Amino acid sequence: YMSLSYSGTKEETPSYLVTAKHPLYPVDSRVIIRANHVPGMEGAKGVVNGAYETTAYKVSYVPSTWGNRVKDYKWVIHEDIDRAGLEPFKPGDEVLLHVKYKEGMDGAVAKIESVQQTTVYMVSYIDTRDGSHVKYYKWLVESELEPLDK
Repeated sequence: YMSLSYSGTKEETPSYLVTAKHPLYPVDSRVIIRANHVPGMEGAKGVVNGAYETTAYKVSYVPSTWGNRVKDYKWVIHEDIDRAGLEPFKPGDEVLLHVKYKEGMDGAVAKIESVQQTTVYMVSYIDTRDGSHVKYYKWLVESELEPLDK
C-alpha cells in the first residue's frame, strides 16, 4: 500500500470499548464514506476495521496548544473523555478531552453539542485527493457510511 496519513493505529483503540454484537457494517465490510470530517474523505472507498457500541458526541473545543475554537467536531466517543462515568454526558456539558485525533485535542476543554447512542466505526480508506491510504480513522457513525456493493 501507499503512504499512511493521519489517524493513528488500531492499537490506540481503548481496550475497554465494547465491540458491537450486530453492526450494520461488520469488520471487513467494504464501504463508501459519506462524511467530510477531513479533506479527501467524502466519497472515499474504505474497509471497516472495528465497530463499537458507545455514545458519540459532537463537540466544540479550544485547542490546548493554540488556535481558534473548533466548532462541531465529529466524533468524540464517551471513552475519549477524561474521567467519564457510566452515564452519558448531556448537551452543554463541559468535558476534558483525552485523545490525539488532532493537534491540540488532548487536554482541551470541550462543550458537548450533541449526543448519540450508536455504533461507531473505525475505517481505513483511500484518500480521494491523492490515493494515499488513511489507516484506522476514528470515528464514523452508521449514517456516514453506505455499502460499497449494493
